Amino acid sequence: MELNKRVNMVGHVSPGQLLSYYHESPLFVFPSLKDELFGLVGIEAQACGLPVLASDLEGIRQWCHHGQTGWLFEAGKPELLASRIDILLRKPALRARIRKAARAFVVNHHTLPSAAQSHVDLYHQILSHDQQTPHKEIQKAERS
Repeated sequence: MELNKRVNMVGHVSPGQLLSYYHESPLFVFPSLKDELFGLVGIEAQACGLPVLASDLEGIRQWCHHGQTGWLFEAGKPELLASRIDILLRKPALRARIRKAARAFVVNHHTLPSAAQSHVDLYHQILSHDQQTPHKEIQKAERS
């Protein structure tokens, strides 16, 4: 396969250009050989309505759930990656289902309001966790 006839390598692009590329693409491929802490670029692609095909790595699995919000493949397996690309490009209904689920996941878990609510919930959980415990431990240490 002559890759340069089927894939456009564009290099660095501005955020505005990136948005255009996301909207023009049928699929976002995120092959990585090393673990990503989070992989924000994949979340951006999902937010733009792209189904994501990504390496099965710990950080990526936080937001790319195989068969639901994206598809995963074993890192370092180019044959498997090529096969998955082929399947996804040939199945528009599958891409549409993943696209819808991924966009909903991003809206529910990775927008500013949802992130803020997650932090508020965490703080409430921390603050409500037996508020007396630190005081009891200090009092016990003072008596010793």
